Amino acid sequence: MNVLIFQDTSGRPQKLVALQLDTGGSAGIRVRKMTHDSHVSQKKRSFEGEDSSDPKKPKIDQCEDHVKEIEKLKQELKKQELNQCDDHLKEIERLKQEIKTKDFEITAQDKIITELKRKLEEMKKKKKER
Repeated sequence: MNVLIFQDTSGRPQKLVALQLDTGGSAGIRVRKMTHDSHVSQKKRSFEGEDSSDPKKPKIDQCEDHVKEIEKLKQELKKQELNQCDDHLKEIERLKQEIKTKDFEITAQDKIITELKRKLEEMKKKKKER
């Protein structure tokens, strides 16, 4: 394999590489680096739709805004849950009071029924005695 150095039309170095083929013929290709004089370009293309001015700062600010919004929403949700719990507790207390009132009424009715049964039995005894 033979290597010869040439330059392309832009002045970049190229190497001519000659290869000996199994068929007995030879072939040559020219190879060059994609940059001029081993200098790597510092410019990078930006992605489509990307803002090229200080790309990290807006993202960080945007993330901080999102975190604040999430915290705000968490607080609102917690407040709603607490209000809902308060409503449930009030309903429970109201129902407990209603049960106490009904229990008192039932107890009073049981006493009345017991008294009426006792009077009825007395009347039955008096009737039999006559």
